[in-house]
Amino acid sequence: MLKAKKIVQNLLNEDLTDRLVMGFLYKKGKLSQITQWKLRWFFMLSEYNLRNQEDGRFLEFSELPEWVKTNTMYYFNPSGEDLAKGSVKVRQVKEIIMEVNQNPYKMIVKVGQEGGGEREYHLGSRYMIEIKKWENAINVIQGRFNE
Repeated sequence: MLKAKKIVQNLLNEDLTDRLVMGFLYKKGKLSQITQWKLRWFFMLSEYNLRNQEDGRFLEFSELPEWVKTNTMYYFNPSGEDLAKGSVKVRQVKEIIMEVNQNPYKMIVKVGQEGGGEREYHLGSRYMIEIKKWENAINVIQGRFNE
């Protein structure tokens, strides 16, 4: 099985940087009663051009491993060498709440669950540009789906 960072390197070699978002974010999780922020490495491949919204070309990716789906945020241990710890399907994002008035900058991503209900993903970064990058990517993809 191809490791996540190898997959991303292959995508970069194919010059798909306008469809790829990656970087480190903190993800809030719970271990019994203790809330912890853990550093995770995220990546997402979009079907659509994230930097040029006028480019309406849709790409299909035949060379991807079966487990990699477009428009899905995958998160890994910081090394990116293990299997994904989890994923967030952008098509199911219902709301993004930004908390950028203090560092670390945070966003809460509310995702609808199959069968009803929703789950919240609490993500953070020390850098505003990093958290905004993910917010923008989700919004671009959501805009495409809402057309």
